[in-house]
Amino acid sequence: EQLQQSSHQLRGISPESTYISAGMSGDFEVALRFEATHIRIGSSILGTRSPQP
Repeated sequence: EQLQQSSHQLRGISPESTYISAGMSGDFEVALRFEATHIRIGSSILGTRSPQP
């Protein structure tokens, strides 16, 4: 809900701001529900990676 509120506030200030990048493989449905326009789903496509030192 905070994402949606922030998005509406930003568009009131800067209507040309149309990209909202939020959400990852584990929560992309929620991000889309709250108006994210870009999501990061790399691990769903490529699998998980080992942490880099």
